[in-house]
Amino acid sequence: MGSDNQDKDGWPTFALLVVYVHGVYMLSFLIMPTLLLMSIISSWRYLLLPPWIAYFLWTFDRSEYRLGRPWPWLSQHAWPLQALRRYFPFTIHVPPSLAKTPDPKTGTGEADDHPPRTKKKGPYIIAIHPHGSTSDYRIICDGLLTDHIDFGFRENAESEGFPYRTLAASSLFWFPIAREGALWTGCVDAGRRTAECVLSHGLSILVVPGGQREMLMTQCGKEIIYLKKRLGFVRLAVRHGVALVPCYVFGASDTYFTCRLLEKLREWISERLKLTIPLICGAPLLMPRRIPMHMVFGDPVSPPSIERREERSEEQRVAEMHAAYVEAVQRLFDEHKGKFGYGDRQLIVL
Repeated sequence: MGSDNQDKDGWPTFALLVVYVHGVYMLSFLIMPTLLLMSIISSWRYLLLPPWIAYFLWTFDRSEYRLGRPWPWLSQHAWPLQALRRYFPFTIHVPPSLAKTPDPKTGTGEADDHPPRTKKKGPYIIAIHPHGSTSDYRIICDGLLTDHIDFGFRENAESEGFPYRTLAASSLFWFPIAREGALWTGCVDAGRRTAECVLSHGLSILVVPGGQREMLMTQCGKEIIYLKKRLGFVRLAVRHGVALVPCYVFGASDTYFTCRLLEKLREWISERLKLTIPLICGAPLLMPRRIPMHMVFGDPVSPPSIERREERSEEQRVAEMHAAYVEAVQRLFDEHKGKFGYGDRQLIVL
């Protein structure tokens, strides 16, 4: 899906988008926690705390450990997401092995100049690289993937919203506003039990394997992914017999300028407290730079066959599939980097 009309709204829309982006950050990570603390220490706390308690009882229902609370309308039609898609612009590229059969009425679901496949083979575990400083593409692509990818989910899974869920860091669900945004756009906790729950319902999984570690490694102008020691999502694929789909987002590393100041301290906070503090600057401030982003999917990497499962231990099968997956990511990057203006860059796999 392209976004060739990104300038049609002009500066008024851009200004509103700047206010929206900064407002969400301020509300989630500064204003709401501060208001809660003030309510606790205030002499009026007996009046101020009941609304907070009611809110926590309503929203902190542990739905992030099940299938979440996706809101398809928000992902597909909400103005902020539509504006962000025009702002970058944002384009999805799907190979014929994943392409959804085009709808004769809308024409959506067609791969780039390739005939669609007819046999469903999902669900999948789709791994996206790189994380980038904020992984804005994750929110932008939500609600669009079903127009392009045949997820092959079970018929009874349709009632549960989109045919996939996105694994997100637990800390994202600690903060009001950010929590609602994550749940409404199909995010669930990144724990193993939650991932297995999603797969057991016939739904696919989206995961950014580099996670918080890769988030701190991001450098504008470089393509760095943290993958060599990331085995959890591969082990999940091996145990459940699910194919891995590599995905690379060209432009994701350049949406913000990054700073290495206090890097060791921020790594310590990330490891101990599970909170990542990126030092970034966009255009302006926390607004991402207007870099075109191309979300490119590769062909699925199949899990070991039943015969191979009986011949080799699980660790051997995980190592084998992981090696095949790393090779697939490298090949995907090399095949497409020149097409999108990144021909002079090398993929650094750590």
